[in-house]
Amino acid sequence: MKPSKTHFNYIGMLLISLFAWFYVASSSAQEFPVKPIKIIVGSVPGGSPDFIARALAQSLSELIKLPVVVENRPGAGNTTAAINVGKAVPDRYTLYLGDTSHQADVVLKDLLPISSITSEPLLLVASNKSGFNSLQDVIREARAHPGEINFGSSGIGSIHHIAMAAFNHEVGLNITHVPYKGSGESVPAILAGDISILMTSYTASASQIKAGTLKLIAVSSSKRFSKFPNVVSMGELIKDFNYTSETGILTTNGVPAPIHQKLISMIKRVSEDSFFVAKFKNTALSINFVPFPEFKQDLQKELQKYRDVTSLMNSQ
Repeated sequence: MKPSKTHFNYIGMLLISLFAWFYVASSSAQEFPVKPIKIIVGSVPGGSPDFIARALAQSLSELIKLPVVVENRPGAGNTTAAINVGKAVPDRYTLYLGDTSHQADVVLKDLLPISSITSEPLLLVASNKSGFNSLQDVIREARAHPGEINFGSSGIGSIHHIAMAAFNHEVGLNITHVPYKGSGESVPAILAGDISILMTSYTASASQIKAGTLKLIAVSSSKRFSKFPNVVSMGELIKDFNYTSETGILTTNGVPAPIHQKLISMIKRVSEDSFFVAKFKNTALSINFVPFPEFKQDLQKELQKYRDVTSLMNSQ
């Protein structure tokens, strides 16, 4: 049976509609952005995500000649902000920035990855009031007095919490977790003597380490960190142990593909800008731009690793 004239008319109308959609999307991408962009961070000011977000906002604003604002929404190990952005209307002007490797389950379900931005090892620091001078001191005391030593993190389910929980399990320790709403709260807590040790970032603790008010006793990576070659890595004690903070930026699912591609291009240009790179010179952060879809693939690889650790934490 030959196709009817009505059939051809339907196909023609469908093709016209598709061309019209692509034209509108392309035109919209060319014009984007036309109003301020908001970057949501899931922690209080003072930690690495906040520092990265503000550096990114400044350089991005200079690139697009529009305001880019940072909004802090701490809670639930930084996942509250990710969930809120994931459920937002895909207006293309709302972005999420955070430690993404341990949040893979949340961000892959609710958010559209744009790119990774930085990577950074975690630091285990001790209070001067604790009497700990090394990681072995902590292990020895924790085994002698189970449950009596406490450690701080940036919240339940944060990368800092997960890394230390994994270390506890692998070494067979019972160290009590005390969560805070980001490094902006946890660093003052350890300085006040409220906690004995803290898993944190170099960004949040550098000034105190340099001043000698905090002691750096370990890094959470598989190998020693070049900035502190004399500080032991947890990977030296535990085979394949490697927990680093991988920061990425994402937006709400449903953002049109041309806009998504433009966002990737914008972040890439910022990551290559010499002024942006210079802001990280005296930090432990390394620029690590990996665009979508490779960034999404990396998150998928990390998903099972962190699911296993989270399952372990929930069973304890």
